[in-house]
Amino acid sequence: MLEEAQKRTSALQSRMKENGVECAVITDESSIAYLAGFWGYLGIEFGRPTMLVIKAQDEPIVITPLMESEMVAEMTWVEDVRVWENFGNRTWGAALAGALGARPSEIWVERNTIPAIVRNHLDENFTDVPIKDISVILGAMRIVKSPFEITGMKEAGSCQKNLS
Repeated sequence: MLEEAQKRTSALQSRMKENGVECAVITDESSIAYLAGFWGYLGIEFGRPTMLVIKAQDEPIVITPLMESEMVAEMTWVEDVRVWENFGNRTWGAALAGALGARPSEIWVERNTIPAIVRNHLDENFTDVPIKDISVILGAMRIVKSPFEITGMKEAGSCQKNLS
């Protein structure tokens, strides 16, 4: 599973290069699972964003709450796992700024699924940086199933058939 997620991330980075996309901030839990291979438990519905920052030229970065960081580090192939806390200097906004590094020329997000708290943060702190939609690029990848995914779907269908 993790090898598959790593291949997907590499494929996304190739597509990002082809489309002139420098940096994407992925916040949708299913997209994070698809690319990084893990599903967080205290997600945005609890006001606790987990993010996957993918740059076309660099290794990806996971940003996750401190209380989930050990679990995430064990479940993902991504080596750079950065943590945030609710109080002090280690907020998720600070972690995101650190992951983005030098002010990006634009930030790509999944426009229809980005949590309001994250979008508001980007709008308030990156006022001069255009926010663009990576959904079409990522969606084009996700619609084509790999042999690994097809096998999983067949197994799930077989289980359902046996329950009937």
